Amino acid sequence: MTSHVGLGVFCAILAASTWGAAGALTEELLQSAPPFGVLAIELTVAAIVLGIASWLKGGKAHGGAGLGLIDPALGALLTFTALAFTTLGAVAIAAGAEPALTAVLAALFLKERLSLKAWVGVGLAAFGVSLLSLNEAQDGASLAGFAFALAAAGVGAVYTVLARKAAVAGDPLALAGRQTLVGGIAVLAFIVGIGLPLLPQMTVSPALMRTDVIGLAALSGVLAYALPSWLFLEALRRVKASTAGLLVAFAPVAAVLAGVFGLGE
Repeated sequence: MTSHVGLGVFCAILAASTWGAAGALTEELLQSAPPFGVLAIELTVAAIVLGIASWLKGGKAHGGAGLGLIDPALGALLTFTALAFTTLGAVAIAAGAEPALTAVLAALFLKERLSLKAWVGVGLAAFGVSLLSLNEAQDGASLAGFAFALAAAGVGAVYTVLARKAAVAGDPLALAGRQTLVGGIAVLAFIVGIGLPLLPQMTVSPALMRTDVIGLAALSGVLAYALPSWLFLEALRRVKASTAGLLVAFAPVAAVLAGVFGLGE
């Protein structure tokens, strides 16, 4: 049982760290390519990779595919919109609110109980986010970008609580593949219905035809969506939603480090 939980903790930390660090790739891409176009490539590649891996493994998911509308679809759209307005560091700081939100939602809807030490950790995380948010505001970070990033953190917390049951019931790899496919289709529908006619500057550009942009976006799709989605569902299968949510705190740490050392922020 201890090894079961330990593996879940490891998967959650690895998922959060991979997702956070991959943000540096995404931000680098957004210097030359529109956010929604990059997102479309990333989710398409992630869905293909997860679909092939799931087919080879032969696992089955029992419901939960519709959660892909929440994450990656809505969460990714909010995150990419935030990155179009502000830096990876600011987005990462806002993402630090997700563990606290997850803990509260898990306590309310899943009746999960956290120890006093865990609640102290949640409080410190929330306090840290508040202080760093004020610092970002003083440094001129976009309030609109920060608001989109906070909304993405809220979406992530909702997803974590709702995905717990589906992760326990089915194969995490198959579930990740289905959710990413549903989320990818939803994002493509958004791009065709809203992005192209109303937000063309955020959707298309000649840069999307460059092989280096396509290659980086494909790599980012694996590191930012395919791998973290599967690992996080593996974690939710083994540990409580509140525990997995707390470990998401590694994502903003990895993102800030990637922004500082990889992008020079």
